[in-house]
Amino acid sequence: MRSVTVLLLCISSSACVETNVDAAHPENGLMHYPSGLCASQDWVHVVSSNHDQRFASGALLSFRTADLAQDRFDVQAVRHGSSGLPSGFGRVLDLVFCESDRFALLDRAQKLILEIKMDEQGSISDDLSSLIPVGLSQSDPGRGVVRGDWTLLGSRIDEAAAVLGPASQVTLGEALARRPVQGGSLVLPVTGLEAVGIGEDGTSERLYQVGWNGSLDALARSETTGFALHRTGKSVIEYRRVGQNLVMESSVDLSAQHRRLMRGYSGGAVEEHWYFGGEPVVEVYWGQPQRLMELWFDPRFIRLESGIPLGDEPGSALFTSFVPAGLEEGAPLVRVRASDRSVELLR
Repeated sequence: MRSVTVLLLCISSSACVETNVDAAHPENGLMHYPSGLCASQDWVHVVSSNHDQRFASGALLSFRTADLAQDRFDVQAVRHGSSGLPSGFGRVLDLVFCESDRFALLDRAQKLILEIKMDEQGSISDDLSSLIPVGLSQSDPGRGVVRGDWTLLGSRIDEAAAVLGPASQVTLGEALARRPVQGGSLVLPVTGLEAVGIGEDGTSERLYQVGWNGSLDALARSETTGFALHRTGKSVIEYRRVGQNLVMESSVDLSAQHRRLMRGYSGGAVEEHWYFGGEPVVEVYWGQPQRLMELWFDPRFIRLESGIPLGDEPGSALFTSFVPAGLEEGAPLVRVRASDRSVELLR
């Protein structure tokens, strides 16, 4: 009876693999449940999360943007718990934020955050083991936004958002899994109406959403305007800040498919908006949300977890596909071009 129960658990699980927590993360470019992308200038850094803890730690993989633009999967560096990351850090990794000159990794298993600096070319040190991670008091911290020296952390489940500063962390009270506004300084609730913002001095403020309740993702156009994907995934909300309120200006229907958001920059401003789902749909919008460029139905896409515009070529993007190491179908990196509807799977 016990063997039957184990078999049923494996069938129902999306990540039933042989666990060997003593095995080091592979250094040959293999990814295991990649969960985040950070691109800056000449480099793209990919977080291999180790979601099911198959290995002793997750890893940070670094690629040259020019290689990926030519569909070459040539990993330049692999940093993991026993090679290149601080000792004991990185059991289950996620990306907290990605800015032009820095990004941060989160060890979800041990509630530690590690900030990593990038140079003008977007590269980082080969050995990050001298960096000191900061402990977090949240039960299940999530992704966040940055304002100066301060980080506003969301939460993954029904926990409290928090402000992390140079020498302290302040919990802001219970909230429902707040989601960061990419490129901005706000976090929005998945359900409910109350949002939180952060100032340059680390002070927080409560804002009230007017016209919609709950968001899956959000994208800033400026400090006072932006776009939010409704929690149902059925519409994109354009909002504007008025005093202490975030007011819905308009709404664009996206039918019943699950979508997410990504951002693109040109001349320091957000100019492109990409919406994507992944089971098994990819939709690319260019310019305004009403202009649908392309729609792909492809069974090779397995839960697209994160995405970025790739290089300066219009209509080109890179996605991470949330798959375990060694899976024959699907690939951890997916390159999409809107110009010719081409899809490249990079392993």
